Amino acid sequence: MKRLNDFFRKKYMWSITFGLALCILSTLVLLDAFVFPKAYSVVDSNKEDIQQNVNIVNADKTSDIDIVNIDKKEITDNSYKDDNVDISIEKVEKNGVVFYVADVKLSDISYLKTAFAKNTFGKNITETTSTIAKENQAIFAVNGDYYGFRDTGIIIRNGILYRDNPRKAPDNDSLIIDEEGNLKIVQEGEVTGESLIEEGVLQSFSFGPVLVNDGEIQQISTTVSKRENPRTVTKSI
Repeated sequence: MKRLNDFFRKKYMWSITFGLALCILSTLVLLDAFVFPKAYSVVDSNKEDIQQNVNIVNADKTSDIDIVNIDKKEITDNSYKDDNVDISIEKVEKNGVVFYVADVKLSDISYLKTAFAKNTFGKNITETTSTIAKENQAIFAVNGDYYGFRDTGIIIRNGILYRDNPRKAPDNDSLIIDEEGNLKIVQEGEVTGESLIEEGVLQSFSFGPVLVNDGEIQQISTTVSKRENPRTVTKSI
């Protein structure tokens, strides 16, 4: 005990000890926020129901576009067509930027589904878009939002409300898709998850800020990314 008291009597020892404790606490907070996975609920997906569906798949990593090979209907390297689904993909190079334009036509909104990484709603649970697509036998898949790296946001998937904790402005944009296939941008905090469900919203993607809306470039005040970062643009017709 005497040695411990002598230790803390030394100059700067309290400051050094407090600094170390603060560093350890900060590290644990960062690991909890961005590294340690947490499962809140496991989704029991019926793969027979979604086998022939077009899936917009949520993944917390990558932005690749994938067509899963299916031995049926009309399929090429950049297209798929059956009685209910018609997809064509075009690679475009413009101003030094390479991007893909996918034209997706569905006979019914039920052919558009979402899936979580590892079929689990949680935090820091990641899986590549291509892996999720194969596990859910998707025809076409793109990444969704980054819901799993935070605890806020309105999260609706396939008509089920998983989270109703709106973010604060200005980073509170959410893309919703209703049962008619309409796409719309709403601000979390101005609407609730329950009200969106009542309106027939099937999917919501808690993202932002909106870069382009109705063909107009939006003025943003926050930093989107300090490095090159792929983005997905969606338009309904």
